[in-house]
This record gives sequence, structure tokens and C-alpha cells, in this order.
Amino acid sequence: MEENPMSSTTQPFVEFAEIAREVSASLRYLAGLGCRGADCSRENLAVARSWDLTAIRLNLMQCRRCRLAENRKRVVRGKGNPEADIVFVRGVPEPEDAQTGMPGSGPAGELLTRIIAAMHLDLESVYITCAVKCRPAGRIPEAAAASGVVALAAPAADAGVDIDDAVCHACRWHLMSELMAIKPKIICALGDLAARSLSTSGLPFNRLRGRFFLFKGAQVMATFSPEHILIHPSAKRTVWEDMKKIMAALAEM
Repeated sequence: MEENPMSSTTQPFVEFAEIAREVSASLRYLAGLGCRGADCSRENLAVARSWDLTAIRLNLMQCRRCRLAENRKRVVRGKGNPEADIVFVRGVPEPEDAQTGMPGSGPAGELLTRIIAAMHLDLESVYITCAVKCRPAGRIPEAAAASGVVALAAPAADAGVDIDDAVCHACRWHLMSELMAIKPKIICALGDLAARSLSTSGLPFNRLRGRFFLFKGAQVMATFSPEHILIHPSAKRTVWEDMKKIMAALAEM
């Protein structure tokens, strides 16, 4: 399980702050749907029951929570089985994803599809989404895309390509909504950005990768992204070892 550098006295306060942020965001969302107060009236309960992936996606399409909304081509929503036992979380959408609005439309997505097939799974039994829902304007350097880390101070040629903490935090709300609706047993975090979106420990990616840590009842396995494999083919063996751990965990459930 995940190591936690925080003391046992500090951790409850951190978790409480995270829960408070999620509750606050949920109440704002319900207010946008027309709820006025939390009186548990029949109307409000009906709205709460309708809060499924369809409602989450509609909210996502209207999102203006960060500056990426200003120049995005299309919001990239999740796809797959809404009751999947396993969710694959990627980092930043590929250029092809921004054209289709669906993850997995480019070369890295095709590689992920092959990995899923090798795990004796298919796209109808899993769910795939991205930690960041909008493709930034400009060109993302290959090394940055592969690791899931995009520098805040990008050079002139990559102007506008900056996925900083504010962007990650804004998109994290959408990711949390998806995961809470699906309630997967296992989450595969593909790359550093996806892993950081799910880990509260502050540990670097190289210490998260290859072992399970917990996220709201689900087991999370962080591994290299498909983009990383395309640039560094030698990572295939490492990723497959991580996937075998996921397959073993699924078999025990």
C-alpha cells in the first residue's frame, strides 16, 4: 500500500479538507441544476438520483472551471462500461481525442486498446477517461506528453501548453465525479499526471508506480502511459508486469 509521509494526526485534517471541497463542489453543481437548499424534498431527491454519468457529462460539456475552456476544440469525456470493475485514467488527451471528443482516438489510445485486449478484457468491459478533459492549445513536447507532466513555463513554441496545479485541480472534480459514479474496484493510472490526480501522498511517480495504493475504496496501480511506451519501447516489459498485477487482483475479486 501507499506510503504516507504525513503524520497520523495530520492525515485526518487533510482528508476532511478534501471531503469539504468535494461537498462544496457538489452543492454548487446541484444549485446549477435548480436545487435550492438541502431539505431532502421529493424534487431534490429526484435530482440527486439523476446524477449519473449522463448528468456528469452534460456538466463537463459546459465546464468553464479553467482557462483551457477558452481555446479547446472539444471536451474529451470518458467512454466505456458505466459499471466497470476497472477504470483506466490517462493524462492529457491526444490531438485525435480533441477532434472526436473521445479518449483513445490516437496512436497511444490504439496501444492502450491492445494492452486491454492482452489482459483478456475488451472496451465494453472497462471504462477509459482522462485526468485533464481538454487538450491544451499548442504543441505538447513529446517527453512531457509521455510522462504526463507539462511544464508551467513552456517555451514560446509551446505557448499556452501549461497544465499547472490550477488546471489539474479544476479537472480533478470531473474525474472524481466519474469515479464516484462508476465505483470501480481497480483504477489504472497511466502516467504521472493521472497518478498525481489520484494520490494524496505527495510521493513522486517513481515511488507510486508498480504497487497498489488506495483511493476511496479502489485499488490504484500507477504505470507508464501509452505515450511513454511509444517513445520508450523498453518500458513495455515494465508496464506488462504492472498489468499482470492488475489481472491477478481482478481474479481475486
